[in-house]
Amino acid sequence: MSFILKVALPCPLRLSFDYLPDRPNVVWQKGLRVKVPFGSRELVGIVVDIEEVHNKEKVSKAKPILSKLDELPIISESLLNLILWVSDYYHHPVGDCFQVALPKKIRQGNPPLLKMDTYWEKTNESELKSKLGKKQKALLSLLQQKGGFVSQQEITDAIGNHNDALKSLEIKKLIKQRSQIRKPTLAAKVVPLKKLNSEQKKAVDAVWGTQKKFSSTLLHGITGSGKTEVYIQLASLVVSTGKQVLI
Repeated sequence: MSFILKVALPCPLRLSFDYLPDRPNVVWQKGLRVKVPFGSRELVGIVVDIEEVHNKEKVSKAKPILSKLDELPIISESLLNLILWVSDYYHHPVGDCFQVALPKKIRQGNPPLLKMDTYWEKTNESELKSKLGKKQKALLSLLQQKGGFVSQQEITDAIGNHNDALKSLEIKKLIKQRSQIRKPTLAAKVVPLKKLNSEQKKAVDAVWGTQKKFSSTLLHGITGSGKTEVYIQLASLVVSTGKQVLI
């Protein structure tokens, strides 16, 4: 039995392309990047499926990939499924959808230079707190408050200098260190919704009145007339009902 990789490539075709793995006995997963031959070019694509095949003719027609670029998937399963859904729902080439979703350097095949943060996690080991110092107890208490998992930066903000206490707790096997990809911080400032003028309010009410059935609405207005605020307030209304909005 053999298998082929279904690869999404940056081209205006609404399909994935079949390629053979370049090495046997390698674990393949969806979301990995591969470099493949495509006509006279070499392209970077995303593995969107792995298909077992028993048809030798189908295998013989597929070209092998040139190289596997990642050891672990560059795209999470949830993001992969979202991109595939967008391609299917909007009838848009799947390779182009991945191009929009990924940063330029990742699309070009460069290694993902991810920033890492140090986290500390409580272990299942037991130790009498009376044997611990004041700062060690404070660290364990903070970990308890945070569900047993906290970043080094959060510890610094809450307790200050703590390196000796952390090392001591690690030696006692009460905590262990783990690295994790740094989460992006949002620089956006949350501001209250603006007061709508009469025309904007009329537009919001008209669209909101159609929410119980499927419909489309064209909002017409010159640049600067306040259409964006209408979109924002409609989106806010939808989110307040527990639903989702795609802008």
